[in-house]
Amino acid sequence: MKIKSKLLSGALTISVGAFVAKVLGAFYRIPLTNIIGTESLGLYQMIFPLYCILLTISSTGIPNSLSKLISEGNNAKGVLTTSLKTFSVLGAFGSLIMLALGYPIAFLQGDFRAGLGYILLSPSVLIVSVLSCYRGYFQGSGNMKPTALSQVIEQLVKLSFGLLLGYIFRRNVVLSSSSCALAVTISEVVATFIIYLQYKRVKLEDTPSQPFSKKNILRVVFPITISSMLIPLARVLDRFLILNILKRYLSNYTQVYGIYSGGVESIINVPVVLCYGFAITGIPFISSSKAREQDMVLSKCKQVYFFTALSSSIFAILLFFGSDIIVKLLYFKLSLQNKTLMAGLIKTLSITVISLSLLQTTSAILVSLGKLYSPCINLSIGVLLKVVFSLIFLFNKNLNIYASAISDIICFTTAFLLNSFKIFKKQNF
Repeated sequence: MKIKSKLLSGALTISVGAFVAKVLGAFYRIPLTNIIGTESLGLYQMIFPLYCILLTISSTGIPNSLSKLISEGNNAKGVLTTSLKTFSVLGAFGSLIMLALGYPIAFLQGDFRAGLGYILLSPSVLIVSVLSCYRGYFQGSGNMKPTALSQVIEQLVKLSFGLLLGYIFRRNVVLSSSSCALAVTISEVVATFIIYLQYKRVKLEDTPSQPFSKKNILRVVFPITISSMLIPLARVLDRFLILNILKRYLSNYTQVYGIYSGGVESIINVPVVLCYGFAITGIPFISSSKAREQDMVLSKCKQVYFFTALSSSIFAILLFFGSDIIVKLLYFKLSLQNKTLMAGLIKTLSITVISLSLLQTTSAILVSLGKLYSPCINLSIGVLLKVVFSLIFLFNKNLNIYASAISDIICFTTAFLLNSFKIFKKQNF
C-alpha cells in the first residue's frame, strides 16, 4: 500500500505542476493567437523543433539520468556537481549552434523570417542545461515539488512577457513572433533562479560532495538523450516536409501549419504531459535500492503501466467526443473552416494520447530496468515509419495536413507496442 501511495503521490505532484503549467501554456497560446495572428504563430512554431532537439538533452536526458543514478544510492551532491560541470559546457555549445545556424535553418525550412527567433531563443539551451541538473537532483531524491514549482513559474513568466511583448510588436510579424521566443529565454532564467534557491535550502546540501565519474553519467545520459531526441528530430523533418510539400497545393500552408502545431498539438500535449508524471516518478520508483527484488520490481512496473493506461484512456475519450466544444471555447476567433479543421485533427489524434503516454512510461520502465538502448531502438523504428508515411501521404491533396496526424499515430503506436513487448517478455507479465 505504501508503494502505491508513494507512486501516486510523486506522480500527482508532477502531474499537478505539469497540468497547471500546460493550462497556462494552452491559455497562453489562445490569446497569443488572437493577438499576433496565425502567421506570426506559424513563424514562432517553426523555431521550436530544432530548439527541442537541442533542449531535449537538458530537459529529458539529464534529469531522468540523474534521477536514476541518485535513486540507485549514488552520492547525490557528487552526481549534481559533476553533471553541472559537464552539461554547462554542452549547453553552451548547443546555444552557439542555434545562434550561428538560426538564419540558414530558417531559410531551409521555407521562411527566412524565423531566423531572429532562433537567435533570441538560443541562450535557453544553456540555461535549461543547468535547470535540468537541479531537477534531476531533486527527482532522484524523491522530491518532485521543486520540479513542479519551477515548471509553473516558468510558464507564468513566459505567459506574462510573451503576451506583453507580442502585444507591443503585434503589427510586425517578425518582431511579434521573435519577441515570444525572447519571453521563453526570460522564463528559463527565472525558473533556474527559483530552483537554485530551493536547492540552497535543502539540508542535504550540507553533506560532503564525493567525486563522481563523468563517464558514468554520460553512460546513462547518452542512450536516454538519443531516445528523447528522436521525437523532436522527427518533428523537424515533419515540419520541413509539411511546409515544403503543402505549399505546392495550399496557398495558406503557413496558417494550416500554425493550426496544427500551435493549436492541435498544444491541446493533445496537455493530457500527455499529465500522464508523464508516472514516467518521471517511475524511474526512481523502480530504480531505488528497495526495488532490487524481482517481485517488487514486477509489482512496481505493473502499477506504473496500469495507472498510465487508465488515465490516458480517459483523456483520449474526452478529447475524441469533446473536440468541437474545446475548439469553440478556446479558439473562438478562428474562422468556421479553421475550427472544423482543428476539431477534426484533435479527434484524429486523440488516440495518440494513449500511445504517446504509454510510450513515455514504457521507456521509463525500460530505463529503470537497465535496458537503456531499447527505447531508442524501438522509437527509431517508429520515427522511420513516420517519415516514410509522411512522404507518401502529404502529397495526397485530400489528406494534406491530416497526413502528419496519421504518421504520428503510426509512429507512437509502433514504438509503444515494441516497448511493451520488451517489458512483458522480460518481466513475464
